Amino acid sequence: MQKGIYFDAMDLLLKGKHWQVFLLLFGLPTLGIIFFLIFMVVFAETQTHTAATLVVAAVLFSFIIASAGFLIWLYYLTSKLYARLMNKANVNFGLFKVCIAMLGIFLLCLASVLYNIADKFTGLGARTIAEGTLATVMPPLFLLATLSLFYCLYFTARALKTVELRRVITVQEYAAEFVQLWYFPLGVWILQPKINKIFSK
Repeated sequence: MQKGIYFDAMDLLLKGKHWQVFLLLFGLPTLGIIFFLIFMVVFAETQTHTAATLVVAAVLFSFIIASAGFLIWLYYLTSKLYARLMNKANVNFGLFKVCIAMLGIFLLCLASVLYNIADKFTGLGARTIAEGTLATVMPPLFLLATLSLFYCLYFTARALKTVELRRVITVQEYAAEFVQLWYFPLGVWILQPKINKIFSK
């Protein structure tokens, strides 16, 4: 039963309407931060540090949820597209998985950096990772995450267009999908109808 509920929820990412996916991955985290900002305004005079901490938590929560949701959507979509590819010899799905994992690690480290910065202003909470370690790790990790993101978007855009057209394609043919993935919160309004059409067959 639980497995069925899980797959129903994941299938919503592929078969849901563009506005449903947008609200799920972007709208709900935005509503969350708005709620906590309102809470801060109400309690700012009496509980300054608590309100500030809640705002920081809301920002981090919204960022992490939205980014993690995008990675989950990207991975699930690409895994389903990969299964439909006629010729898998020229694609490296293993490297795609590694890049997704790298983005996940970067997201966790970035959350720690933001928490440490926020902690200086609120004066509350314990630092999760030494600042010196973060300062050393983040620059190369950022470079790796950027390259990983480019590869993931390239891989997904190419797979999406290949499955859609069912033939060998050129870079020019999937360039639009790459740009739409890059501007995901807006691009989903164009991409999702294509995805719906593919997985309705």
